[in-house]
Amino acid sequence: MKFGKLLSFAVAILLTTNLMAEIVTQENASRVARNFVYEQLVQDGIAVNIDDITLQLAEVREMNNQPVYYAYNLANGGFIIISADDIYPPVIGYATEGVFPAGNSNKTFRSFIQEYADQIEFGRANNVRAAADVSQEWDYFTNLTTARVSLEGDRDVEPLLAIMWNQDNPYNAYCPEDAAGPGGHVYAGCVATAMSMIMTYYRYPLQGTGTYSYNCPPYGTQTANFGQTYYNWDAMLNSITAGNGVAVNAIAELQYHCAVSVRMGFSPDGSGAYSQDVPAAIKNYFGYSTTAQHVQKMSYTTSAWENMIISSIDDKKPLYYSGQSSDGGHAFVLDGYQITATGKLFHFNFGWSGSGNGYFSLTDVGGFSGSQAMVRNFFPNPANYPYDCDSHVITSPMGIFEDRSGPLGNYLANSACTWLIAPTDSVSSISISF
Repeated sequence: MKFGKLLSFAVAILLTTNLMAEIVTQENASRVARNFVYEQLVQDGIAVNIDDITLQLAEVREMNNQPVYYAYNLANGGFIIISADDIYPPVIGYATEGVFPAGNSNKTFRSFIQEYADQIEFGRANNVRAAADVSQEWDYFTNLTTARVSLEGDRDVEPLLAIMWNQDNPYNAYCPEDAAGPGGHVYAGCVATAMSMIMTYYRYPLQGTGTYSYNCPPYGTQTANFGQTYYNWDAMLNSITAGNGVAVNAIAELQYHCAVSVRMGFSPDGSGAYSQDVPAAIKNYFGYSTTAQHVQKMSYTTSAWENMIISSIDDKKPLYYSGQSSDGGHAFVLDGYQITATGKLFHFNFGWSGSGNGYFSLTDVGGFSGSQAMVRNFFPNPANYPYDCDSHVITSPMGIFEDRSGPLGNYLANSACTWLIAPTDSVSSISISF
């Protein structure tokens, strides 16, 4: 594993052995965390003294009055999460940027990480025993003397999305007004945010199809006229603030339309919709592949599930992904992976302005099931994509433009593309970054 990644999560299959499980003390967890960080830095060629690695305890998560994991912030940025039970691999996850999302600062991440806490509690309640390889990992990181080097055969597909959107203010500007919600509006919802980020990756469609309305108490009728809407992809930035007026309007409109297409249940505390409604919505209103389908992990073996994901990512096609924990459901984007000596890890973009994004294991352990599912074949209908490259006028004061060949292939052969940058506002200069 590379420490340059945001986050790596490892949960191994638990096999019944004669090894007795033990609760990990905070002292031992700190030692393991420091040793793990040290090894990742060494593998990345960074000279560091292990005694200079400073940890600050961010959270001790407890269930039934027993710790399930310890989270530490790193002095120079990033965090690491250590399992509080040695039936699980020692390092649940780590990041090289930001801080551990404590409290409800990132509801989607917190709901997702709760699934790991649920698994640890499930293992304890069902007397799951520690597997031999897991015990060896604990022993290694507890007594580290010489850091291992990276092994040949590792595979790494960087995250496909650079988009760092959210579902709160100002991304929810088109959603129903509610003084109790962020920025005076209800949340756009994680389902809509995940859908819209994938659509922005493809910058498709230019125009939707049809219209849809439904009643959403207490906010009344919600309507989206997809067929009369031209989505302003050029104005959409990878992240925005309330001051990015044109970008806010473009992104907020897209997120609201995604929300309406799946009959979003709006709320100032968190909006929700059913992931199984996503395939029909993207086919009927946004012109995506007729082969798009919602599939559940329980219907596949672990290897078949992982191979299906790897194949999609290798084809540069991100996946809409969802899960369930004791804190509720959550939806986000799966857009990369790592294959290392320790297993397969998959990159998630949680749709919370980059917070918590990183690499996770997809293994359900000890018979535990988190109701994981995904929408596969979430890509534009090949009959209409990619677009023809022609003359193009850009009127947004800021934004992103490309040659319309899309992310799936190289530049179209024998193309003649022209762009006229003509912002509607008066400008004194134009800056272009490649």
